[in-house]
Amino acid sequence: MPRRSHAYLLLVGAAVGLLAGPAVLGRVLPHVHERMFAFGPAGYREVEQARAEHQAGRERLHATGVTEIALIEYDAALGQRLDTLRHTHLRRMTGWLHALILALVVFMLLEPLAASRNPPSAGRSRLQLTLPVAQYALLTAWLALVLAQPRLLAEVSALFVLILLLVVLGAAALPLTREPERS
Repeated sequence: MPRRSHAYLLLVGAAVGLLAGPAVLGRVLPHVHERMFAFGPAGYREVEQARAEHQAGRERLHATGVTEIALIEYDAALGQRLDTLRHTHLRRMTGWLHALILALVVFMLLEPLAASRNPPSAGRSRLQLTLPVAQYALLTAWLALVLAQPRLLAEVSALFVLILLLVVLGAAALPLTREPERS
């Protein structure tokens, strides 16, 4: 049964995702948003280096008197390199999303197992109390990432969604309570 604190976790995740996303952080501090979500910190160093090298090369080309078309083609090469770096980081972040969802599914599967090991008369164990909070925390992190970088949803494969759906349906079929023992 969801608690009010679980709803607060989801609201915080939504707020963080919206604030860190392209609509707020992307407009207020675009370079910070780009560094966090477009390329990642490691990729951003490579982007800065590529831009510096590109600018130096562009100045050398311009000094030789090449045509404007040659400069446009030179600029397009940088654009392709940056697109490759963006795509690489997006794939890495998609892996993080998959990991969060898989951890959530594992915690969902652990919940009925924890309930079956604890007799109903004993009350809820510490594990039974902790698992829902962990599930909502993972869901909150997932929500924040997706709202901060909406392009991530386009990278999730249909096969992953299908397998996830089958696992969740299988988990829903598991009994959540212990069957009474017959004497």
